Amino acid sequence: MKLSDAAKEELKQINYIGVVQKGIPENSYKFTREFVHQIGKKLAKENEFIVSEFSRSQEPGTVYLDYGQNSSGKTMICPYSLRATKFASVSTPLDWNHLQKGLKPEKTKAEPPKRSIWSGRISIGLVNVPVKLFTMIRDNSISFRYLHKKDGAPLKYQKVCTLDKKIIAWEDIVKGYEVNKNEFVVFTKEELEAIRPESDERIRIDKFVNLVSIDPLYFDKSYILTPDKSKDAYSLMLSAFQKMKMAGVGKFTMKNKEHPVVIHEYNGALILSILRYSNEIVYPLDLEQLKNLNQPSKEELVLATKIIENLSGDLDLSEYTDGFKEKVEEMIKKKMKGETIIPEKPQKEEAKELMVALKETLNKLEQK
Repeated sequence: MKLSDAAKEELKQINYIGVVQKGIPENSYKFTREFVHQIGKKLAKENEFIVSEFSRSQEPGTVYLDYGQNSSGKTMICPYSLRATKFASVSTPLDWNHLQKGLKPEKTKAEPPKRSIWSGRISIGLVNVPVKLFTMIRDNSISFRYLHKKDGAPLKYQKVCTLDKKIIAWEDIVKGYEVNKNEFVVFTKEELEAIRPESDERIRIDKFVNLVSIDPLYFDKSYILTPDKSKDAYSLMLSAFQKMKMAGVGKFTMKNKEHPVVIHEYNGALILSILRYSNEIVYPLDLEQLKNLNQPSKEELVLATKIIENLSGDLDLSEYTDGFKEKVEEMIKKKMKGETIIPEKPQKEEAKELMVALKETLNKLEQK
């Protein structure tokens, strides 16, 4: 079962390949899987750049074989395998870092921050890794200032006492918690500083979990962790996270709140992602509007699923842009040239009966 020299040369040009053997109706799944597995093992034994079992230590350039299916519509454990069925889910998450050389570069990306927003250390037992925290998420939405309509001068905000209507200097301001209407418990800066938790300066990891086991709804915001003073300690932790494919869970204090966080590896760096507490997530079915929903008709469901199939594809966020921002920027250019803008209200689409809308939508998609 040795490959020919021509086949070897051809395969050397391929970084990743998945060979998926679907179940044969007349044979059992167990038989089919074992049959294809044995073929893969024999190929791997006689050809040094083919492996039949995935190993995290393998470098890109190795051809990986996948055999059989875990269940209907899902591929086996090898993360390099092609989908066994169109639109099927993959049974385990892809190791994007390992595939980095085979990925297309992002078309757009945010500029990296110049300054860190926090410095401290990550602790695992007695091991301490000094780190700095950098912003990872940038909000590129359009920003407006409030102006005086009469003269166009910008407005500013001042701290005004509601009792004597006087402007208060910063040194005369304290924080208070409202317990009843206009009744406050007052705190001094020193009192609040004294009770700030350990996680204000140190992130103590107390548990490791599989990152994909965390419901995406709990993720809030992510930050980049970089080495501070000791690159060796950071490099060791990064390598360990890459090898184990696990994420560390701990707590981190930012501003006036202690957050649960998860530290994980992404694109050759350690990332800190802030999580929401369980009592901050609303359970959808607690909403009255979602209770006792009517079941769609069989014909409606068939049409809806066909529309989904027609619109299915891979996600590329660079294809999406902020249309509102683009229109505002276009208007800014026109106004700077002295052009007069005549606002036009967008026309509302005619509301159609559900079945008519489904049929017309599917018909348009099938004509493309």
